[in-house]
Amino acid sequence: MLEIKMEECVSRGLSSDLASLLRCEGLTTITLTRLDQLVTKSVSGSGFSRVLVVLKSLEILCENREELQTLIHLGLTAKVVSWFSAIHQPLTSDLQRNATPLLNLADAFYDYFLLLCQTSLPVSQLSVVLLQLARFALDQDIHFPLRLEAIRTFNSILEFLSREQRRQIQMDQNQTPILSQVAAAVLTVGDYELQVSLSEALCRLTPRKEREHRANQWFSCRDISRAFCDIRDVDFEVDCRRFLNFVNRYHGDQRRAFLDSTEGFLWGSIHLLKEEVDRYSLYLKQDGCTGAETVLSVQLNTPSCTRTAEVVRWS
Repeated sequence: MLEIKMEECVSRGLSSDLASLLRCEGLTTITLTRLDQLVTKSVSGSGFSRVLVVLKSLEILCENREELQTLIHLGLTAKVVSWFSAIHQPLTSDLQRNATPLLNLADAFYDYFLLLCQTSLPVSQLSVVLLQLARFALDQDIHFPLRLEAIRTFNSILEFLSREQRRQIQMDQNQTPILSQVAAAVLTVGDYELQVSLSEALCRLTPRKEREHRANQWFSCRDISRAFCDIRDVDFEVDCRRFLNFVNRYHGDQRRAFLDSTEGFLWGSIHLLKEEVDRYSLYLKQDGCTGAETVLSVQLNTPSCTRTAEVVRWS
């Protein structure tokens, strides 16, 4: 009977009714198991909008601290992390990765993790959530905006934690391998915004007194290691920009970005969907004064704008 009622709420998109039903039935291992079965079935059948209803109902329940603690005690965190892991396959599938319901669901998971981690979640569970977010951020097959939002959520969670909670996570040995991958991605990811967020994650999870030792392990180039250690937490934005400018220059000629005739002062990101592009060309333009300039020209089906410049040429 419970399964039928839950199915009705989910099918009709009634998250508040589902939350009320779970309250009436009682927050027990049985109800959480039934909810888990419903979500697992929905994900396997690409019912992403149905899972979104479940997450919204859990958000409603989390407004009551007592109910939230009951759910956490019953193993809610492990269930939600498992559901989040289950959408990894469709997010990397060419057929589903850009589906709006799936993208909306991924964003909802980020919001829910942020909400969940603002409570008195055990550090061991916090660490698991952070690891999953980091893995999504590093996966090149996942839609780029979702990767960027994953690491931003990672940093937002760390920002909310107490100094003691952060210290315990910094000591968690499970974080060590993923931090090495994050450091490697800083050098190769090719996007400034993502580089900044990855660098922020490294700084947040590395005690100042250990930063030099870890940086020497992460970066084989001593100059890059020293540049990373020069990042001061109090001036992170400015110092991180210097670090990344050094990194990006180190791996090639200094580059500049142009939108038509407008030169970008700092690195920025422009994301174009394949179906928006009519044609493009990449060529080397020789300049007697400044040397060679690599120019990427993109012709869009519909002109786009960023701030005051129309996107015509990116070099």
